[in-house]
Amino acid sequence: MKYGIKINNIEEDLKGLDKYDFVYFGSEFCERKIPNFEFCKKVFEFCNKNNKIPVLLTPYLTDKGINTLKDLISRLHILKKDFEITINDFGMIYLLKEFPEIKINCGRLLIKMKKGPEIMSGALNQSPEMFKDSSLSNNLFIDFMKNNGIKRFETDLPHQRLNLPNEKITAYLGNIVISTTRRCNFIDCEKEMQYQIKDCEKECLKYCVVKNTEFHDELIYVMGNAEFLKSDKDKNSINNDNILEGKFDRIVEFQKITKVL
Repeated sequence: MKYGIKINNIEEDLKGLDKYDFVYFGSEFCERKIPNFEFCKKVFEFCNKNNKIPVLLTPYLTDKGINTLKDLISRLHILKKDFEITINDFGMIYLLKEFPEIKINCGRLLIKMKKGPEIMSGALNQSPEMFKDSSLSNNLFIDFMKNNGIKRFETDLPHQRLNLPNEKITAYLGNIVISTTRRCNFIDCEKEMQYQIKDCEKECLKYCVVKNTEFHDELIYVMGNAEFLKSDKDKNSINNDNILEGKFDRIVEFQKITKVL
């Protein structure tokens, strides 16, 4: 089993990483938070020095985001050709054809699956067993990805668990993403809000909103343009789980949801 860690801050996070083989960085959800070259360069330098593999997480993209990433990847490719990119937008498949040495992972946003809190609460009057299938249960999806050079599939672990193919699978620990949107509620939240798609001051890095309904007790955490559930699974719980054991060859720890600001 190989292990990875998602980092957010260079100065604080690039410490105590001896047990990890992969360093994940970047953004899955918003192209406004694509890291700049200087940040990426520091991650690459750390990984080269410490024999680790950097993995750039990329989000849904507009044309602007595609152009930003094309420029960034071109510069990173000069520093290190054998790094990895996790994609969450199909447009990245075609961009990365220009960089055949880079390994491409299928991100969790491309793996469609129902994961909301209503599944385990019983509010749907259906067994959680009915919600274990995802895009990974579809052979056509798997074949399409593999035919386009994608050999690894990365997913979080919903509370109802999920059916998994016999492929290279990465498990994400720490949170479960249940929805995302392009329009972010946090834009202009520190002044008079106009609730529109526009440039922002990255207000989402400061705030977290909690949602709950009468249909379930589990809280939904809204951070930026994505909604999450807490995940209490850790490496030991996976390795000791008869159903999950042997299904993954990589585990990545993401920041756990611990408090609301």
